Amino acid sequence: MFGVLGDNRQMKNSLDFCFALTFVLLLAQPAAAHPYLPLQSGNTTVLAYDFHVDTTKPAFKQSDSKGKMIIRTEGAEEKQGKRYTRFRTSYEGISFMAGSKDIHVWRREENGVVYLASPLQAVFNETVELPADVAVGSEWDYFDGEKSKRKVTAHLELQFEGKKFPDCIEVTRSILNNEKLKQAINKNYYCRDVGEVGSLFKQPSPVGEYITETKLFEFKPANSDTDARNANELGLRESSKNEAPRPFSPTAEGRQPQRVLE
Repeated sequence: MFGVLGDNRQMKNSLDFCFALTFVLLLAQPAAAHPYLPLQSGNTTVLAYDFHVDTTKPAFKQSDSKGKMIIRTEGAEEKQGKRYTRFRTSYEGISFMAGSKDIHVWRREENGVVYLASPLQAVFNETVELPADVAVGSEWDYFDGEKSKRKVTAHLELQFEGKKFPDCIEVTRSILNNEKLKQAINKNYYCRDVGEVGSLFKQPSPVGEYITETKLFEFKPANSDTDARNANELGLRESSKNEAPRPFSPTAEGRQPQRVLE
């Protein structure tokens, strides 16, 4: 009897070890790659950030702000039984984000679909960021605190400083319920093998448009040795504390601070 118990315990220990090893190996595997939103650990994307009010009234120009957003792909992490890739965004030089903690979001791919997840009012919220089919006209539900639709509205080439990216997509978001944001223009741009390279948010107001733009300033792929390689080979120059301080619009995946009308 004792021999049987000993064998059972040894078998259980062996199974536990195999399970743990399998889990570790699964986390170590590279994440699947959507062509327009790679989840490669070690990538770093730097976006130039520009917020301004398009107005001739000096009082409203005082809130204009420029800086950078640094987005790092940090590695695999399991949350709620699903395997994600964690992204961390930090801010430099954006005046109204001074003192803010870095924001974390999580992405995963399943059957070609990229899901985006982040804490939302104490709930871990997941929504579709990009579908498998990114043909022009593809449309899907999107929710990050605002009920929305996202739609691929263009395949295009982006060119900046004499450099070209021939294979990019434009994704346009429509807010469905928030009357103050329904008239806003909200676009994000993704390029093959790079990911998100820029965004545009415009909100009309009585004093002028509130405009937030981001453009790719630098992309460092995993194991990249020099910035020169990024400039020559990639060539593109376009494009939370889990909740950023108000005023804020929940666009660009909960990472991009945008000053909007209250």
